Amino acid sequence: RMPKPKSRVAPKQANPRERARLEQERLRTRLRVAPRAEMLQADQTLVDWLPYDTIDVVFNMTNLWANRQNHHPACIHYNFEPPYEEQFGKPMVGWEPLISPEEADEYSFSPVEKEVTIDPALASEFVKRREEAMISEMEENMRASRGKMGMDSNFDRNKDNYAYLRRFLELLERMRKLDIDFCPCMSTPYKEWSEAEHFMMSLRCGSKEKAAKVAQCFNKYGSAFGNPAVDRYRAYGDDEAAAWTKLAKDLEVFRTTETGHHQFEVQKGKVFSGVPIHFSTSDREEVRGYLMENEEYRRMAGHKDQDATFIVQCVMFPL
Repeated sequence: RMPKPKSRVAPKQANPRERARLEQERLRTRLRVAPRAEMLQADQTLVDWLPYDTIDVVFNMTNLWANRQNHHPACIHYNFEPPYEEQFGKPMVGWEPLISPEEADEYSFSPVEKEVTIDPALASEFVKRREEAMISEMEENMRASRGKMGMDSNFDRNKDNYAYLRRFLELLERMRKLDIDFCPCMSTPYKEWSEAEHFMMSLRCGSKEKAAKVAQCFNKYGSAFGNPAVDRYRAYGDDEAAAWTKLAKDLEVFRTTETGHHQFEVQKGKVFSGVPIHFSTSDREEVRGYLMENEEYRRMAGHKDQDATFIVQCVMFPL
């Protein structure tokens, strides 16, 4: 039979699915909530070290503005009033006010409180009672938790041990308040850290690993308060650095002197281990709920040894 004639090969068609994907990507970049392209240039405008992931509203004493742009604070503009930044060839109002200028002229409002008063510090006797109530509550919580597993709960009542733990928590609270960006350790080579600095940074990050200890700075490009061109911030950095140095010395005294000459009294044949947990509330119900969500606390509370002895310490600090 006769051979078939050659047929022309049709030009290769684009994959419909790929074409649809490219079209969706093109349309996505034109959405109002799309990140601003000029903010995504690596090593120029891209910012990846902000402490926030989203920003929804901004407010002051006169108005509130809703963010109608991208949710990430590093990918948007902050022009609350004209002239607005242009997007797709026309000005775009990225922040929508709750009260428009016309409504502000027509309606009047006043804050619920024009002057915010701060309550005086609580009396030391009252704080002490709150701390004791918190300790009793947490002990009862542990008894109930262990009781469900058929285990008893024994508690250490040694007053010296309570004082030892209070001192330790007070040092941790001092550390919590300090700005890590001004810690002298962060500007000193790791090999030159003193033993006291190693101990301090291990406490702060909860690890003895080098990678964890050196990766504690919050700001990738440094803090604005460390700008040498701004004189008004200079005292802040100096005070923070001095406070870090003082804390390292106090921790070293606590670690060597107190543990060496006034040892934490552990019962014979036992080893002490513990975990400090910080709460931003003094509500016992909330603290109990947070503790039961903490894996390390549940592991310790569920210790299988019937002879295990527990000690609970609570220290409350003002905001």
